[in-house]
Parts: sequence; structure tokens; C-alpha cells
Amino acid sequence: MNYVRPLGTEALGLSCGLKGTGMCFSAELLHAQPWDSYSLIEIRAAHQVPAGRPAHLLRSEAYLESHMPTSLRTAESQNMRWESGKIALVREYAGRLLREGLRTGNSAVLHDLVALLMPPLSILAAALAFGLGVSLLAGAGRQQP
Repeated sequence: MNYVRPLGTEALGLSCGLKGTGMCFSAELLHAQPWDSYSLIEIRAAHQVPAGRPAHLLRSEAYLESHMPTSLRTAESQNMRWESGKIALVREYAGRLLREGLRTGNSAVLHDLVALLMPPLSILAAALAFGLGVSLLAGAGRQQP
């Protein structure tokens, strides 16, 4: 989610997105567009900051240490904050991104929309497991020729 996916999107020439604990912005960018996001969802809202300038993944050039949740309860609380923030961003930006992407045909804008609408990987995995179970049960009574 925070390494392989950004590598792939960057290889396609798209922004790797802004996510995780550490982000760096050039002084030039911050002078042109000052940082003014101070909410629980500022990391995801930052996706809008570059204004058409792709974010790049710094692999060996950067190092960051941060504290991680030490209990399931803390991790769950953190995840709920992130996902509720994402829902707020979907409400605020999805329509705008869709209109702009369709109007301009800009694949980077459409990619931002898809990234914003992507559910958590746990939900995708659960849906896949459910679909596999249903297909196995539906095909269990059939005789193969």
C-alpha cells in the first residue's frame, strides 16, 4: 500500500500520492502554494497540494522513524480516523475530480479519483474471499462433463 503501489503508479508516470507518516515539500512549492491543512485528514488532503505536480517516492534518499500503534485498540482507533477522513475527502473531492478528469481527459486526475475511491485492502480481501466462497458453493453441486 505504501511502497509497492506507489512504485507502480510512479512507473506509469502518475503521482505516487502522499501517504504515510513523512512527506517533504520543496521550498519552491510551499512558496507557490502554502501549506494550510491542519485536520485529521491533512495527509490525504495533501494529495491536492501539488496542483498538477506529481509526488515522487524517495526510496534510498529518505529515512523516517515513527511510533506505531502498540495495541489493537490504538491501531483500530487510528484506522477509524483515517477512514472517516477519507470519507470526508470523497464527499468533498470525488465529484470535482470526476468532472475535471472527464472534461480534460487528464489521466492523473482520474487516477487521483480512483485512489480516493479505493476501499481499504481488508475490505477488498474480504470481498474476494466472499466471492470465492460463493462461487465454490454455486459450483459444488454441478457435475463436470
